[in-house]
Amino acid sequence: MLQFTCKFFSAGCADVISISFKDISGKTQHIFIDSGTETAYNLLRPELLAIADQGEEIGLWVVSHWDNDHICGIIRVLQDNDIRSRLPIKQVWFNANYRMPHNSGATSGWIGLKEGALLRDMLQDELGVPSPVITTENPIIDELGLKFTILSPSPEIYREAIAKIKKRFPLGVKQWDHQQKLELLAHLPSHLDRSPANRSSIAFLLEAGTYRMLLLADASPLDLVEQLQKLGYSPQFPLQIDWIKVPHHGSKRNISDALLALIETDQFVFTADASTRHKLPDKEPIARILCHPQRDYTRHIKLLFNHRNNQLERIFDVDGQDVFERLNFSVHFPAPQSNALIITANV
Repeated sequence: MLQFTCKFFSAGCADVISISFKDISGKTQHIFIDSGTETAYNLLRPELLAIADQGEEIGLWVVSHWDNDHICGIIRVLQDNDIRSRLPIKQVWFNANYRMPHNSGATSGWIGLKEGALLRDMLQDELGVPSPVITTENPIIDELGLKFTILSPSPEIYREAIAKIKKRFPLGVKQWDHQQKLELLAHLPSHLDRSPANRSSIAFLLEAGTYRMLLLADASPLDLVEQLQKLGYSPQFPLQIDWIKVPHHGSKRNISDALLALIETDQFVFTADASTRHKLPDKEPIARILCHPQRDYTRHIKLLFNHRNNQLERIFDVDGQDVFERLNFSVHFPAPQSNALIITANV
C-alpha cells in the first residue's frame, strides 16, 4: 500500500499542483502539474529544494497550456541555477508547436504566448528535456507506474488552437455571482468555453491502482464530454473517481450539466482565491454540482478550496443557514498556516 499526497498550492487564481508517492521499488516519485504565475515561484522554490535535498527528482512536469497562470512559475524555476544544478526534471509535457503572431507586443488577447515560446525554446534548445506533444490521439500513457488517460486536447482541437493564435481575443469583464442563490444559478443557460488556449489544455484521468483523479486544467466541457463518451462513459455508466480538480478555477464556462452527468465523485477541488480581478470561482458551477438533476442527495459532497478568505467563507451566506443540511454538502479549506490544500490517500 502506497501513500499518495497531492498538494494544491495557494497561488492565487492559478494552478500549482504536486503529487508525490512511492513506486513499487520504494523510490519516491514527484509529479508537478502547472506552475502558476511568476509569484508562484516563491512557493515552488522551497518545495523543489526540499526534494533536491532528499536526492530525488521530478519525474514529470505537466504544463497544461500557455496561459500565464499555468506557465510562468516553471520559467522562473528553470532560470534558477541552484535548482537546475541540483534537481533533475526528467520529462515535461508542454504543447507549444506554434509561431508567435505578428504585432504581438501587447499582451491583451495573447496572454502567455511569449512565455510559452520562451519555455518551449528553453526545453528544446537549452535543456534538452523531452517534451512530447500530448493529445487524445494516443490516449493511454503509462508513466512512473501510473496510468494517464488523456481527455484533452484532441489533435483537431490542438491544430485549431494553433491556427487561431494569430487572431486576438478580447478579455471580457466579469461580474460576481456570489450574491445569487444556488437553486437559481443551477438553472441558468450555459455559455461554454471556446477559448483556443483553454481548449488546448492537457487534461487527463490519473490512476494509481484503484485510486482515480481527474485533473482538467482549463479544458472546455465541450471537448471533455466528447472524449468521455468515446471512452464509453454515459449518465447510466459514469466515470467513478475519487476527486476532480474543477476546470478553469471554477469558471461557469467550464462546467456543464452534461459533463457532471458523466462523472461520479463526492469531492470537488477549486484552485482559486475569489480575487476581485478574476472573480473566480463562479458560484454557478457550484450550483450545478449541488443541484444537478441526476444528483443522489443521500451522498455528501465536499467542496475543497485551496485558499481561505472572507469572500470564500461567505459565498453561501445568501442561501440561508440550513443550506449545508438542505443540499447535503460541506466546505473545506487548507489547514491554518498552510500554503496548500493537501489530499492524502493510501493507494
